[in-house]
Amino acid sequence: MTGYRTPMKRHLIVFYLFGFAALVAICVCNDAQLTAARDWLHVYPLLLLATYPAMYLAPAALLSALAAAFGAGRPRMVAGVSIAALTTVAILLHADLTLYALYSFHFNAFVWNVISTPGGMASLGFDQLSVVSLAAMLGAAVAAVWALWLLAGVAARRLRVRLSVLATLFLLLTLSERGVYAASYFFSNGEVLGLASSFPLYQPTKATGLMERLGYQRKQGGMVKFAVSENSKIHYPLTPLSVRPGVKPPNIIMLVVESLRADMLTPEIMPQLWRFSSGALRFNHHYSGGNGTRQGLFALFYGLYGNNWDRFLRDRTAPVLFSVLDQYHYQRLAITSASFTYPEFDQTIFASFKPDELVQDSEGAPWERDLRNVDRLLASLPAPAEKAAAPGRPQFRFMFFESTHARYDFPASAVIRPDYLKSVDYLKLSPAYLRDNLAAFKNRYINAAHHIDTQIGRVLDAFVASGMASNTVLIVTGDHGEAFMEHGRWGHNSDFTDEQVRVPFVMAIPGQAPAVVEHATSHLDLIATLMPLLGVDTPTDQYTLGSPLLSEQGRLVVVSSWNDIGIISPDAKIVVPFGPTTQHANLLTTNDDHPLSGRGFGDFLPLVKTALARANSFTVRAH
Repeated sequence: MTGYRTPMKRHLIVFYLFGFAALVAICVCNDAQLTAARDWLHVYPLLLLATYPAMYLAPAALLSALAAAFGAGRPRMVAGVSIAALTTVAILLHADLTLYALYSFHFNAFVWNVISTPGGMASLGFDQLSVVSLAAMLGAAVAAVWALWLLAGVAARRLRVRLSVLATLFLLLTLSERGVYAASYFFSNGEVLGLASSFPLYQPTKATGLMERLGYQRKQGGMVKFAVSENSKIHYPLTPLSVRPGVKPPNIIMLVVESLRADMLTPEIMPQLWRFSSGALRFNHHYSGGNGTRQGLFALFYGLYGNNWDRFLRDRTAPVLFSVLDQYHYQRLAITSASFTYPEFDQTIFASFKPDELVQDSEGAPWERDLRNVDRLLASLPAPAEKAAAPGRPQFRFMFFESTHARYDFPASAVIRPDYLKSVDYLKLSPAYLRDNLAAFKNRYINAAHHIDTQIGRVLDAFVASGMASNTVLIVTGDHGEAFMEHGRWGHNSDFTDEQVRVPFVMAIPGQAPAVVEHATSHLDLIATLMPLLGVDTPTDQYTLGSPLLSEQGRLVVVSSWNDIGIISPDAKIVVPFGPTTQHANLLTTNDDHPLSGRGFGDFLPLVKTALARANSFTVRAH
């Protein structure tokens, strides 16, 4: 090959210049924030494009340089190392930017958790990927980079590039980019901060002290960040719980549906649950505890903000709800069509459960698992004749439905939207792919929700027919919602728009009259509602941050993600980042997710400070 006859150093320099151009093209094609910048001639996008792709290339270039140094006279080996290194960087950058475009986060602890935790990849449907399709895409990437290698060999004969010139230019551009970011951080320029956060591995530079010494004043209330102390211990509950004697505890049945957004509860899509809700409590403005399963169910069972998840996982602390149920010798059973290891509910929510009290089904399609698990749930409940003969121990039952998790699965009998996407290829997932198939993709989701409704209907029929309504609390809800590009994102785990955090919530309480509740409620409020029914006299603020669901007083709706806390007020949503590595900035929108005009972040500082003070209420600093 003619490329091998050129001096290797010059060949590698030209090859990585071509590689730099390829990474710039990947950034421009995949970074929607970059291409949507208000002024494309604005200097900051150009500075980012001139510097960060070069940084991404640095490890690959170092590998190539080492291969050339230790493999003198072996040009094929140098070529192989260089092609493999650049291909890897290009694939990782493309995948990361696609991930960010869909979910607003880069490869991070959450992504690593998905990859490394048993059941994580399966929970996303990646067991359905076509190996042939994946191999073809990798082959195409390698072929493209190989072509760049050959082209670099030809171009290196004519181009004269000095590394010292390139290094000096890179240093000047990097210092300029650092300076623009530092000034933008000081003055809270959201556009620049947002552009920076869209680049993976972006390293912020701050110069607050220097700017103040130069006489500049920072905008009051411009930036707020929630500090999570790593040196804190759980103090939960704040005081021992007091349970008054003589209370007859109710049975508790909890049905939770994966990714079930609020607008699925309609007479067309979920007729069984809709019909049942007319004779129960239906909460029309209910929020999950977050935009992911962990945060949503953490809030539901603990009544605490989701930023506490890692602490409780580390210490394997179960909800105090189950310590109260144990005092009444409840018969407990939790069933899932997903996995108790992903998320790690066997180490958090159900940490106190014995192995035979946890049932998970991972065989076959999700809709088949849901069907079988409803069979198991119904079989576990005492028959009416048995209850009449010997009332026995109170029952706790939990079931988690999986059909509405992407890919969205259902049997042919559940189809109410026939124009649905017949197959889902995760390798094609991108904003463009979703926009082209959005209606059909959402129809898959609607059909899956309808299928789950038929299974919930089986439980509701048994609930009514058996007479359990007189002594059973029944809850039906979702762990979080699901977005379909209404605000530029798909799925969940990316933002706090209504599509991702609003869920249905239906609850039947013995002796409680039916009602449609219009005030805002959230998953945080369930424990404050259940514990008094179990005879707990301890003030609710000693074990939860929620309020009784039917009370309109003292309520603060807070949702969480892996990186942010969202405070939802009657007229605004305020997002505050937390965590040591988050690049997220403060965000402010209307309550229904539109730009908020006429008010700034500083106007909501008292509310923000209240929420953040409560966030660490159940931890104490370790000495």
